[in-house]
Formats: sequence, structure tokens, C-alpha cells
Amino acid sequence: MKGLNEIYKTFNEERLKEYITGEKDESKINGELDRYKRKTNPEEAIICFVSYEEQKFPDERGVDFLMDLAHEFSDATPLPLLPRLFKEDKRDFTIKMEEYTDFTKKCIESINKLNNRPILGIIPEIIPSTYIPDLINFYYDNNIISFVYDFNGKVSSGMRTKLRRMMIALKDVDLLEKSFLYSINVNNGKMIKNASVVRARDILTLGFGFNALGDQHVRRRFPPDVARMLRERMKKEKPMIRLFNDKDYGYYKTSDLSMLEHIYPKSETLIPFDNFRVYNNKARYSQALFNNERLGKETIKYRNLIKEDPDKTSEYFKTKEYVREKDIRDLEEFRGKIEF
Repeated sequence: MKGLNEIYKTFNEERLKEYITGEKDESKINGELDRYKRKTNPEEAIICFVSYEEQKFPDERGVDFLMDLAHEFSDATPLPLLPRLFKEDKRDFTIKMEEYTDFTKKCIESINKLNNRPILGIIPEIIPSTYIPDLINFYYDNNIISFVYDFNGKVSSGMRTKLRRMMIALKDVDLLEKSFLYSINVNNGKMIKNASVVRARDILTLGFGFNALGDQHVRRRFPPDVARMLRERMKKEKPMIRLFNDKDYGYYKTSDLSMLEHIYPKSETLIPFDNFRVYNNKARYSQALFNNERLGKETIKYRNLIKEDPDKTSEYFKTKEYVREKDIRDLEEFRGKIEF
């Protein structure tokens, strides 16, 4: 979003081991992340997320390496994202919760060995709503008052019970109006076959009380043969650009550049539309930058509406063509039960 930038780095056990054993030169990953950082506005904040894609937790050296990266390239240090946390684990959740908080405590201690920045607590989507207050209280006891909810590729409207429990838990420790809430990996809308526009479901997350909307990094995993078939198909088809339109809250995904140019706000952005005429790394980077910029502007606009008059937010959403009446009713019902 505008004013807040993300760096996202993914590790598995093998890749992490290469760094902690010295097999890979750490200066390369430091240089890579530093280049990302230099591309951002120096007046804007940066959060560097590290994602560990294994079902078991990293060891102490792995924790230290991941937390050092997150700390050095962030203005507020997020704890690790664990997208495969407790996958296929049938044990009692109380046991799993104890393991997660033990691991998280190690991460906090690693950061606090030399720390001058706030820490962002992670609330993974896998945590049942009944255990969310325990996690909030754990973070509060460790002086963490700002949080990232990792939707792990799911739609925010499907998490209403969990989000409600999170808000109540924050209210119970008097943090509802004091904490910073950030969402990441929200499903931004599934493209329907042969449809060039789909409603942007991620932007509606703001209505559930979040201060900022992060990127969606979760990618659907396919069997090797299916993935190979899809790659071959993509080689034959014209590449598509996907852009968010803040005028109607639709994501436009098409290879028809004339259609995209028609909705492109040239007077409101410094990103030249010509960046999309050739599909390469520059086009992909510009796509992410543009979408973050437009979503960021809407975030600021939404937060201002909340401060002025919360009732105006529903009226504002009604002006957007791709926001359904049911979406608005759901948000009104949610807000009616929680006093923001």
C-alpha cells in the first residue's frame, strides 16, 4: 500500500540450511533485499516478511537467521509466517498451541537480543477462534500490541468468526483502538474463466477493522504434471496484466491493453502505462506497484471515512459496481457487533 511497502522472502528447510551452514553467501541475500529496499520511497515504511514453508519449526540457528533478516530490513519486525503450520497434524490443538507459542517466544527473544523496533505478532489463519484470545494475551504479555493476520490465501468474509474473536480479545486488553492491524495473503478474487473483470474481495477486508491491506503471496500448488501443462499453455497464450480499478472495485485481467488503458488513471499515478506494453519483469513489478498504490489510496480514504462517520463507509461501498449488497450487509452486521 502507499506509505507502507512489503518485502516477502520464502524459505524451506534446505534453503535455510544453506545459509546457516555457510554454503550460500549471506551477502547475496542481503544485497537482494537491500535492492528491494532502495526501490521504495525512503519516507515510506517497510515490512520484511519471512515465510518458512515447512511443517516443523526451524532450530535456534534458523530462528536467529530469519529474525535477523526480518529485523534488518523492516521498520517494524514481523514474526515468521508459517503457511504449512499444523498441516495434517491431528493432535489436540492445546498441545499445538503450546508448541507455537514456545516457538514464537524463541523468535521474540532472538529479536530482543538487540532491538530498537516494535515487533508485529502474527495470527495465523489456522488458529481456531477459541484459541485466538490466548494468542493475543500471549503477545500482550510480551509487549506486542500490533498484529498481522495471515489469511493464507483465504477470503476475509470466510473468517468472520475468527476476526470477531480477535477484535473481542483486543478489546478485552484495551487494544482495540490502540493497536495496528495488518492483513496479508487475503484472497483478492478468483478470476472466472472468460471473464475479464472480477470483484476485488481483498479490499473489503478493511471493513473488518484492519488498518492496512498487504499483498497476496500464496500460490495454489498443483501436481507436477498439471503445473507442467499450465506452463505450456501459458507459453502459447498472450500474457495477461491484472490491475485494480478503484472506481468500481474490480480486478481487470486481460491481454487487451486498450481495455486496461481505458480504466488506467494516468493523471493519478507516476507509473507509466507504457511499462505494460511488453510483458517482462518490469511489467510484473509495475503491476504489483500499481495495485499496491491504488489499494493504499483506498485504505487511506476508508480510514478517514471511519474517523469522520462510520456510517458513511457503507454508502461509499455502494458506489462501487463490483461490491455486492451481501458484502455490505455482512460488514454492517460485523461492525454493529464490535465498537471500533
